[in-house]
Amino acid sequence: MPEVQGRTVTFPVEVRRATAWSAQFLVPRSSAQSLLPPPLRAFGVAGRAIVALAVQRYEDCDLGAYDEVALSILVRRLDGGREPAVYIRQLPVNRGFTLEAGRTIWGYPKWLADIDIAETSSGMRCVLREEERTSAEIEIRHGGLFRMRERAVPTYSDAEGTLNFTPWEMHGGTRARLGGGSVRPGAGRFADDLRALGFPRRSVLSTTSRDLRASFGPSQQVR
Repeated sequence: MPEVQGRTVTFPVEVRRATAWSAQFLVPRSSAQSLLPPPLRAFGVAGRAIVALAVQRYEDCDLGAYDEVALSILVRRLDGGREPAVYIRQLPVNRGFTLEAGRTIWGYPKWLADIDIAETSSGMRCVLREEERTSAEIEIRHGGLFRMRERAVPTYSDAEGTLNFTPWEMHGGTRARLGGGSVRPGAGRFADDLRALGFPRRSVLSTTSRDLRASFGPSQQVR
């Protein structure tokens, strides 16, 4: 079992309660491909790639309570599976233990940031700051008319120089709406990626997941 900051982490790592908001955007496929490590390929639709922004609040988790923001690109699986996976490009968090655990155990590109999440009656607003600069402002509307099937999309990550594949499980109620998400880039590494991807201001789809539960096993080294 891996050890992080003198503490043994056992598998599966359980998330017992969390809330997640996400928004999916269409960007030029060539822009998304330029940010992927070989041999990953962006999952394309009519010359566009699907990129997601997710804001997650972990309230009860084996790694402690923390918030994170994820920037991910939908990719084709290397094992030939028909279902896609996602490549985690950026994963800022606001707690040190989950930062170290995420990088050393799964190779997730976690880094420390200030994450301010505010909920209103209509939605969620997140301000991401790095080195006291606003890097991104993300707004996602709550809920939606459509109930989505819970599906944990496996991840690829390579923060420590090794490409890892991590399957995981998710349970909870997810509702979706067309549109509903927007982002304004500021300054810093996260904002640089948003601009490199040619991010549109508005999303094509957004989701809200309440009472989310998840389970993570160890990652598998791909190369």
